[in-house]
Amino acid sequence: MKICYLCPDLGIPIDGHKGASAHVRGLLKAFREEGHKLRVITGAMYENNSIGVPVMSVAGPAITQSPFLYTNKRMGRALRHLWTNVA
Repeated sequence: MKICYLCPDLGIPIDGHKGASAHVRGLLKAFREEGHKLRVITGAMYENNSIGVPVMSVAGPAITQSPFLYTNKRMGRALRHLWTNVA
C-alpha cells in the first residue's frame, strides 16, 4: 500500500528527540517493515534522512519568520500555527 504520512506540526521534527518525534519514526518503521511504500510531508525542517523514507519539508509562509512574533512566545507560536495552516 502507498502511504503519505502528514506531520504538519511545526513542533515535531521527524529527526527530533521528543516523544512525538519518536512516535512518528516508530510508526514509519512499522509501516516500512510491513512492506508499505511511504512518503512523509512535514512542516518542520528535516535535514538528514536517517529513517530511509522520502521526506518533503514544506516551508511555511514568510510571515511566520517575522521578528514581531517572538515578543510574546505564546502569541507568536499561535499565530505561526494559524498562518501555516492557512498557507
